Amino acid sequence: MGYLLNFYIENLDVFSMNDRVLYLFLTIAGIFISYLVIKPIITLLVSTNSFHLLSYITSGLLVLFIFLIAILVNETLVTKANHLFKFILQSLAIFGVILCIVNLSRYIRDKLKT
Repeated sequence: MGYLLNFYIENLDVFSMNDRVLYLFLTIAGIFISYLVIKPIITLLVSTNSFHLLSYITSGLLVLFIFLIAILVNETLVTKANHLFKFILQSLAIFGVILCIVNLSRYIRDKLKT
């Protein structure tokens, strides 16, 4: 009985390594699937000349990336991360709405001129 318990405990280390490999595989598979889903959307946006939307998405991802790096570097931000994350998302949403309003007004203005 003791031998079986010892054998089981020794194999837990192997399973934890397999868990890491499994999580790595799932992460890579998730990135690949999201790439396959996003690629046609990006192609559509490029073909319709929606460069403002693409630059908005890219700048938003850059801001979130910098925020996550800042949390990793500065340990005092970890306690305020939830509040700061909400603030950043709200700021990006407000910027997106303003960008939509500006582009919509330009579109309407151009349609009225023609």
